[in-house]
Amino acid sequence: MGIILLSVVGFHKITTKRVLIVGKETGIDHLDWIYDEVTRLRINDDALLTTEIMKRVQEFNYVPTKKGGIYTQQLSLPNTENNVPDDSIPGRISHSGSLRF
Repeated sequence: MGIILLSVVGFHKITTKRVLIVGKETGIDHLDWIYDEVTRLRINDDALLTTEIMKRVQEFNYVPTKKGGIYTQQLSLPNTENNVPDDSIPGRISHSGSLRF
């Protein structure tokens, strides 16, 4: 018999997206919400944008200290200029929402 773990963050339903981090499938909770929140900030500075993404990712997910930089690269928003996912970067996440500013 297995153990069932339940997690409650406020009244939000847990929504985990599977992404590749260094070739390993990893679940990131609230990823769509995180991208939506950061997009609403209308940040044009890439460094600040990735900082805001990671700040929110770490609120809902465990990110190993040694892999923080890799998570930052892999979880950055896709090309916001024309909203085309960059498939040339292994593990890059595609985001289906409109990110035009």
